[in-house]
Amino acid sequence: MTVAEVTRLKTMLAKEVHAYLARPPSTEIDNAERDICATLSRLMQELLRAEDTWDSRYTWLDGVLPVEIRAASGTLEIRGGSIVVKNDRSFVVPVKAALRPGMAGEDLSSYQIFFGEAGSPGLPYRPGMKLSELRVPVRREEWAYTFAWATG
Repeated sequence: MTVAEVTRLKTMLAKEVHAYLARPPSTEIDNAERDICATLSRLMQELLRAEDTWDSRYTWLDGVLPVEIRAASGTLEIRGGSIVVKNDRSFVVPVKAALRPGMAGEDLSSYQIFFGEAGSPGLPYRPGMKLSELRVPVRREEWAYTFAWATG
């Protein structure tokens, strides 16, 4: 994990979330949501590189597939699945994130990201699969990885 890359991705995500929260609500997943999910996936990949239990040589993320995206009190909440590629196989694991941009939208004031179910490799990825099949952990200790950050 490089600190510069994490900082760059946090700034990029903050700008995307800030712009998304400032616009009128939409009922369809659109390009702004796809961009946010793509940047979130890249940020998670960087954060996972620092984890001893993550094999970043042969494992990487190939995106976040949202099931639900909602704005609440200046925070964007995303729930869905993340595609994990390990060697030549793909799996989907649960992901949940709460992203709060700073007042000017130049950086995130906080984020909380939950990734993967502890003790589970996820479901084999199939194009068109129903993400409702994915078990989403309820308690914090049921998640394989938890990343949290907040400004001072």
